[in-house]
Amino acid sequence: MLQNLKLLLKSLLVSLVVIACLLLKKLLKVIQPIWLPWFVHLLADPDCVEKFRLGKQDEIRPCIRCNMCIHRCHTRLLDIRCSVNPLMGREEYFGRIDKRVDTKKVLIIGGGPAGMEAARTASMRGHSVILVEKTDKLGGNFILATKESFKEDLKKYLEWSIRTVKKDKNIDIRMNTEGTADLVKKEKPDVLIIAVGSVPIIPTFTASGTEKVQWIGNATKESLGQNIVIAGGGFTGLEAAYDYALEGKTVTVIDMIPEKELGQGASVMNKISLMQKLKTYKVKLICESKVEDVTAEGVKISIRMEKPLFHVIMWFSPLDSVRTQQLLII
Repeated sequence: MLQNLKLLLKSLLVSLVVIACLLLKKLLKVIQPIWLPWFVHLLADPDCVEKFRLGKQDEIRPCIRCNMCIHRCHTRLLDIRCSVNPLMGREEYFGRIDKRVDTKKVLIIGGGPAGMEAARTASMRGHSVILVEKTDKLGGNFILATKESFKEDLKKYLEWSIRTVKKDKNIDIRMNTEGTADLVKKEKPDVLIIAVGSVPIIPTFTASGTEKVQWIGNATKESLGQNIVIAGGGFTGLEAAYDYALEGKTVTVIDMIPEKELGQGASVMNKISLMQKLKTYKVKLICESKVEDVTAEGVKISIRMEKPLFHVIMWFSPLDSVRTQQLLII
């Protein structure tokens, strides 16, 4: 009798667990679209709920949905990090950003994302900040990252970053001002932060200086023809390829690395999604190949062959007209 009772209770327990799992599965389907965006927002801005409660929605740091947080934890088995929140995963090292008693005068050269983040952090600590930018726009190279039509999340982050430094009374923003030695001597800051970004390394070809060869930062949809060859299959190059393919252009990507290594610099999830989109829009990928030269006649590439190991030099051009082909440097 006792044995039968134990079997009955065990059977009931298993049934309850199965029912609970099914109910939880249905519940997650309902609430996932609600809680998931808030979860990632808590990584980008742990104070987002309080800011929302106080009606300060415009101060919430946007999540750019790069999925780097998940990529580091699940794919690379590393400590969690956030692309837009430098404190995430480093709290034990830096602690809270509290105002200091020994305030300083801080001069920051460069109004890109790094310079603006440094300006916000220094201001939150109570320091007096001067932020100089040599152009008439804040954002630096990050402005180029928002060019594509599907980069709304990056645009929102850039707008937030610019808005928050402009409204901060502790930050003196000086546009069209170059950071020079004379400026540093004049201001005599206690701390100098250089955040000038980087400049691209652009190879020289026969057709360099003409519309046949353009750098991605200068290229526009109007300056490009129908047939585009992109030299560089990193994530930036693939995103550019997808954006031009959306416009109906014929796009080819060339890179020296194997196809499985394309899209470096992004999370696995974003890379898989982008590669699927490139396939849908019939973007051609030529890997383990090198752009040797670009002339008015076309693009000269070398293809690495495995058996036997040698290089084949060939001319690559669109099927319709080599005259309309352009090389886009990433």
